[in-house]
Amino acid sequence: MRNVFVLLSIFPLLFGCATKVPFTHELRSEYNLAPDDLRRLQYYLSDTVVLQREVGNDEIVTVNRRVKIRRESSVEQVVIRRRTPGVAVGSGTHSLDVSFEHGNQIKFGIDNDAKVRRGGVYQMMLPTTKDGQENVIYGGATYSNTNYSSDVYILVVLQELEKFRKISRRVKGRRL
Repeated sequence: MRNVFVLLSIFPLLFGCATKVPFTHELRSEYNLAPDDLRRLQYYLSDTVVLQREVGNDEIVTVNRRVKIRRESSVEQVVIRRRTPGVAVGSGTHSLDVSFEHGNQIKFGIDNDAKVRRGGVYQMMLPTTKDGQENVIYGGATYSNTNYSSDVYILVVLQELEKFRKISRRVKGRRL
């Protein structure tokens, strides 16, 4: 019985959950993260992202001297689950391109509203069309946002950021 208790108490230490925090502009500034530093961090999605597009295929067929248009359509959906790991493949002053699979990326960043509302959290950036539809270009195709993914943001492991903490000291100088 004692061995079971010891194993149960050590289990969280061996497989402990690292603290994941929202990646913010304040963290980026506090740790003075350069573009190369950003590429060495592991990022995670805060929530599931569901992207969807309709793929249509029209075919013109002549049957008995009549022209018929055969329309086929299907829905293509990309689901990126909550806590899926990703890596930064590009960055701007207030944005970060994160890839969750090879060759595809999603832009995260902050806008002026996000600075005030969410403290500078890097959230999914979705351009809005004239009709109010939020779209994402993913893998060269345009997908619509089906689950209000603009509220999705990226997370980082706090312990990973600690390796970027810069130690500074003040040099007093030398006199003759």
